[in-house]
Amino acid sequence: MQIDQVIQAAAKKTYEFVRAYLLCEPQRIAIKQAEYKAAIAKLKAQKAQEGLWAWLETKYNQGRADDAKAFLQGCQDVTNFKKSVAAAYEFVNDYPKVVNALETIVAKSAVYLKKLSDTDKAINRHMHGKIVAEIATLFTPAVVAKAQKLSAIKEVLVLIERKLPTFEAQLEKTIARRVSTAGNYIKFLDDPVRATQFADEIIDINRATEGGGTLLSGTPSSAINTASYYSTVPEEGASIFKTIIKNHMFADGNKRTAVNMFKSFCSKSGIKTSLTDAQMMEVATKVATNQIDDVLEISQQLIK
Repeated sequence: MQIDQVIQAAAKKTYEFVRAYLLCEPQRIAIKQAEYKAAIAKLKAQKAQEGLWAWLETKYNQGRADDAKAFLQGCQDVTNFKKSVAAAYEFVNDYPKVVNALETIVAKSAVYLKKLSDTDKAINRHMHGKIVAEIATLFTPAVVAKAQKLSAIKEVLVLIERKLPTFEAQLEKTIARRVSTAGNYIKFLDDPVRATQFADEIIDINRATEGGGTLLSGTPSSAINTASYYSTVPEEGASIFKTIIKNHMFADGNKRTAVNMFKSFCSKSGIKTSLTDAQMMEVATKVATNQIDDVLEISQQLIK
């Protein structure tokens, strides 16, 4: 396309937009919509008629319908154009504010992230997952429902900034709880031989139930490996306890297997608990029904 053709096309489009903008008053749009509907209705009524007069009326109403449709389309184009201009203006206006919000979050989160990296890997993983989940929940309505508008993203960033103190408080609380349950216990699962023996014992425990030792999902060895991510002995036992129940490790008898496993685990690691079998079964039921899910909380409920 030559330059003069580009200029002509641009001039024509500009003329159309200006003309449509001047004509697109709400009252005029309503009139044109009524004209279009009336013309279409008459065209449908004349469809079965024959003769010259019917043909002339059809041509007339078709013209009316086409004119009204073109007018309404022009108004819609102008509306879309105005929205595009408004979106562009919003982008230019909000961009510096979004950048400032991001910089503020980065600065304020530096201390939190340093503290998080200094904790053991279990806390680190848990709190990282928690912050990612909460931030993802905040961004979902902004990205999906608000079509990625910068103003919406800016609102989300402000919310994240406000939540940072909450994340720090949760981290401090988790660290305090972890210290309170650390104790001087025997980490017998650090010995590969004893870990393998304990895995076999868990199968024997289930074999004594209606489960018959039949594995359904996962293995005791994999549960023990997952437990190794936790830095305290009570949490190691609670992690295995949770895995057996939540993963439905055996064909049947998972809660009873978890209870008897934890009793044996306590005996081997030197943990003292005053809970009866019935009380441990209550904790197992809470885990199975999602009333409690946090491994640290499970360990605290099992050791009283």
